[in-house]
Amino acid sequence: MTHGYVSDKDALIKRLHRIEGQVRGIERMVDEERYCIDVLTQIAAVSTALESVSVKLLEDHVRHCVADALTAGDADVAERKSEDLLAAVRAIASGEAVTAPSVTRRLIAHFLSSAPAAPHRPERLAALTAREREVLTLIARGRSNTEIAQDLHLSAGTVRTHIGRIFAKLDLRDRVQAVILGYECGLVTHGER
Repeated sequence: MTHGYVSDKDALIKRLHRIEGQVRGIERMVDEERYCIDVLTQIAAVSTALESVSVKLLEDHVRHCVADALTAGDADVAERKSEDLLAAVRAIASGEAVTAPSVTRRLIAHFLSSAPAAPHRPERLAALTAREREVLTLIARGRSNTEIAQDLHLSAGTVRTHIGRIFAKLDLRDRVQAVILGYECGLVTHGER
């Protein structure tokens, strides 16, 4: 079993050396009492660079773990799990919240059992196309992107595009907000799957 983390170690080490130089530059700026915004801009750049490196390390590690699972003979499960995990890693790295559909369903069930009846606000959905409403309804039912794609006979990429448009049009931050809105607008009711 191998545990190499990077497919291109030399490029990663060069990137880490550049980040190290950036950190030394920040130290000099602080020592010289330079303008705060310049220092904060450099810190943000270093943080972004480190996040990129960490995502690369994690992606490579996951790929190695998947390769080990494939060697063990469970190709379908390994492929599905790796796609889900890598999508979650990328989402987290870009600042999005990631919640598994099963966790979302449990959260919503708890929310609905303790909350008063939600007001119906269908006017909030006026900006959506019919297909986007279908996708939002399935999100509200706790379906994963893969399940939505299967239910609507779409590609996974098309589902992601619809979700991105829904979130933008309705100013939603994540799936949990989408689920709550689906309930508030009457797209689904408690117990509906």
